[in-house]
This record gives sequence, C-alpha cells and structure tokens, in this order.
Amino acid sequence: MDPKQAESGEYAQELDFYTPHHSGINDTDLKKVRIRYFGNLHGIKVYMIDGEFIRNGIYVDFTNGGNPGRYVFIPEGEIWIDNEKPNDFTATLIHEFVECHHMIKNKKSYDDAHEIANKFERAFRQKVKDGTVKLTSHAQIVPFLNRFLKFKAKKGGFQPHKENPNAQPGDFGKFSPDRNAQF
Repeated sequence: MDPKQAESGEYAQELDFYTPHHSGINDTDLKKVRIRYFGNLHGIKVYMIDGEFIRNGIYVDFTNGGNPGRYVFIPEGEIWIDNEKPNDFTATLIHEFVECHHMIKNKKSYDDAHEIANKFERAFRQKVKDGTVKLTSHAQIVPFLNRFLKFKAKKGGFQPHKENPNAQPGDFGKFSPDRNAQF
C-alpha cells in the first residue's frame, strides 16, 4: 500500500449509509490481508483477515470485523473477520452479516443496523455462555450458519430454515431482523 494512502485515510472512510464503491486496495495488499477464505454465507464471501495489517496500514480503528456497508476499503460482497477463536469469530460474523444486510438491502443507517446486529450477536454469545452452542473449529462456522439461517433478499430477511422448523426463541432460525425483536 502507498504510505500516503494510509496516512491520508483514503481507505479508511466509514459509511453512515451504504453507497456502492470499489475498495481501491491493490491485489498485493488484498493477498496480505486475507488469511483464509471460509466460504459463502448466502452470497457473501467470508474471510479471516489480518487485523493487525489493517490497523497498521489501512485503518487504525478496525476492530473485530467489517463489511462493505460500513467500510469502503472492504470489497463489495465480502465480510472480513479478524483472526479469532471459533465462537468469537462466529459472533462477529453474525454481527457483520446482519449489519451488512440492513445497510445494503434495507437502506438503514449504520447506527440502526449496528443496533440490530448487536441483538443478534448478544443472543449468540448468550447461547455460548449457556453451553447450548459450542463451535470447536473454524471449519464448522459457515456450514453451521448456512444451516440455521435462511436468507431472503426481500425485506424481512431471516426465516427459519426448512431443516429447522421447530426452532425455539434464540435459535438462529428464529432470529428476527426487527430491531425490537425479543430473544
């Protein structure tokens, strides 16, 4: 990356409302950032990334993850999650996926989408705390979420997956994109 780009914050622009964009990060830096491709989560490519590289050269305030609804340096159709343990990685991925969906598909502001995503993340973290969900390997994450989340492009988003018709409140199939949803 050109040091002037990092210094000027050219890549670092945060979006309060989504607008289509091109990340502008060159292929060499993308190869350094992307540690591992995890698969496709309802049309979005999921990557484990080197968060330290991002914080040191692209955007100092990058934390656990990001999506193109919020950050212009993340390419369209991708979610980036910092190198974390499986349950933390999954919680962050749920957050970024829901936030991205609401910013891009439902045209919500970052603040509104972030508030909704926090509810999803908290519900997952509670399941981990209760011991009802435990992922021991990164390889389990995307298949697990694809099984329990059925994504519809139209407003309304998440529905119980046909393989999980008896989902209970707090199960991934019962999550509602409504910000007032009770978990």
